[in-house]
Amino acid sequence: MLAVALVLVACAPRDPAHNLSPVGRRAMAGDHGKGGNDDAALDILREGVRRAPDDAGAQERYGLAAERARLYPEALAALQQAIAVGGPVPARLVAQGRIALQACDVPGAIGAYSRALEREPGDVDVLGGLGMAVDLQRRHAQAQAHYREALRLAPGDWGAQ
Repeated sequence: MLAVALVLVACAPRDPAHNLSPVGRRAMAGDHGKGGNDDAALDILREGVRRAPDDAGAQERYGLAAERARLYPEALAALQQAIAVGGPVPARLVAQGRIALQACDVPGAIGAYSRALEREPGDVDVLGGLGMAVDLQRRHAQAQAHYREALRLAPGDWGAQ
């Protein structure tokens, strides 16, 4: 019995995520990320989207992990893929806008936030993000209109203030 166990251990893949299902890889990536091992989580997520490029949820998680690692082009590409295969869900569009701003892609941020605003007209985060993006283009009057609308909708929200 001991010999069988030793053979199984010796023949096991070195990468524990190698044989996991997409759900298992996502769970393992989440566990690594919680422990502060963002590189390992990013590698697992990267491998997951390589194996399942049409998994919108995996693409989104990979994009958010790449954002935390400040890999903005990688993050934007993953979110674009998530939107392409899973649809323009407002949360994905907001993340795309936020990452575009961090990557200094103001027109990309405006596009993402504008699409999110079409789907969620009263979303304070969308209004604030869009206000910030148009403010960066020196379109201050339009930015102020977005900021005022966010404050009107959520007067007690410190994020909106």
